[in-house]
This record gives sequence, structure tokens and C-alpha cells, in this order.
Amino acid sequence: MNILQSIYQGYLDVVDISKLILQTFGQILIGNKSLDEIGGTITIAKESGNSLAQGPISFVLFLAMLSVNLGLLNFLPIPVLDGGHLAFIIYQVIFGKPVNQSIKNIIITLGVGLLVFFIVISIANDIKGIVF
Repeated sequence: MNILQSIYQGYLDVVDISKLILQTFGQILIGNKSLDEIGGTITIAKESGNSLAQGPISFVLFLAMLSVNLGLLNFLPIPVLDGGHLAFIIYQVIFGKPVNQSIKNIIITLGVGLLVFFIVISIANDIKGIVF
């Protein structure tokens, strides 16, 4: 491939990975997939080692997938993430005023709660993976 074909193929790969991540996240939210599939830092380290053992290309592809995953999840409209801030900005552009501060505080608290929930699940799954 030449450089333009490589850039285009990279774009297509990012789109495919993004679709897979969003589908999996949606399936977890509606209950079609288990919360056991959420992993934390220990799972990431373990899978990094597995991909590195398969060779440098596999490792670089794993890092690319992880990067897309983190970037995409950061843009979800969860208030404490960038996507949440973007949602507040879009609201202000549409309605010409910021979100009421007390409502914004409630939404942010719910967002923090959701993130803490996912952090606890990922840590619990990591511990379960070590112990069992």
C-alpha cells in the first residue's frame, strides 16, 4: 500500500473497531453480554503481554485497539468525561443558555456514580481473574 491507501485503511480499521466497541458496550448495557467482560488495568496488562508474545505487530495492533477504545469511551455523553462536557456545550448552543446548575450537579453526580460503578466492576473482575 502507498501512504494514502494506508491512511484510508487505517481509517476503515478505526471505524470497524469503533463499531465493535460500541456494539459490545450496548450489549452490556441491555444485558446481552455479561459485566464479566469488563476488564481493568490487570486485564489490560495481561492482554498486553499475550499480544507481545505473539509478536510486535500483534502488540502494536493491540495498543491501537486500546487507544481507540479509550478515546471512544471518553466521548460517551457521561458528564465527567469529554463527551459529557460536549453534551453540555451542545445544550447551551441549542437552547442559548447553560444547563441549570442544580440539574447539572445531579447529572454530574450520576456520571461519577456510573464511572465508579464501572471501575468497581473492572477491579472486581480483575481480582476474580487472579483468584479463580
